[in-house]
Amino acid sequence: CRNSVELETAAAQVPCRALKRVVAYSVPNAGVPSRVVNEVGALAQRVLVAASTTQRSHERMGQLWVENALDNMPFLASSTPVFALSEQMRGQAIVIVAPGPSLDKNIHLLSELKGHALILCTNHAVAALQRIGVVPDMIIAFDPQDLRHHFDGCNLLDVEALILSSSVSPELFEMDTKRVLTFTDSSELDRFLYRKIGIESQLQGGGSVSCVSMSMAMLWECSPIIFVGQDLSFKDGIYYSGLSCDSGMRAVESDDGKSFAF
Repeated sequence: CRNSVELETAAAQVPCRALKRVVAYSVPNAGVPSRVVNEVGALAQRVLVAASTTQRSHERMGQLWVENALDNMPFLASSTPVFALSEQMRGQAIVIVAPGPSLDKNIHLLSELKGHALILCTNHAVAALQRIGVVPDMIIAFDPQDLRHHFDGCNLLDVEALILSSSVSPELFEMDTKRVLTFTDSSELDRFLYRKIGIESQLQGGGSVSCVSMSMAMLWECSPIIFVGQDLSFKDGIYYSGLSCDSGMRAVESDDGKSFAF
């Protein structure tokens, strides 16, 4: 493999969940420095972990992804891909609002930023912004499950755009909103559909709507890019902001400390 993209593609073809460790070595007398060999090994290990996670997601949600994507084809063909806004959004300050516990202590700052930066809200943080009376400029959703309860009480006609993955629940495309933008994530289960309708709008997501949001902000060349509520941790087992729609959810660490259950 010549680069990380080719390595990812190759890893996707093997049952990575059965692999635990990658060892890199060089053919004798090939003249490859040990530093390069070690770097390749470290990269391969990271790709292995990422591919294993992706495969688990495919096993659990793959059928739903494909079914949703096929049902969404008419919506995708008539909507605007996020790539189309690249010129318009270049240099725009953006605040990505995630639903982590720290959102509770910083959320009051969003009312001050309204009008000075684009407020992009992930679907799980919609309820939190509603409770403080802040209307996000855009809302983004990525999960293929039915997320309509995240939008309960939200007037989407006040929101400039709803940004949806090609494999979200079709019901999200049917909600009343000013404008719908679409994208596909890094999964092959999403990408195949865009190739069929001749549109390129892929964002690297890594299975997280916040990561997708970051990828989109980088695509648009927004500056600065600011996160609020992106904790990447579960302090005291708290998973979501106390203002979010699923505030009671808790993360429980396994006995060996290697995984969490919710």
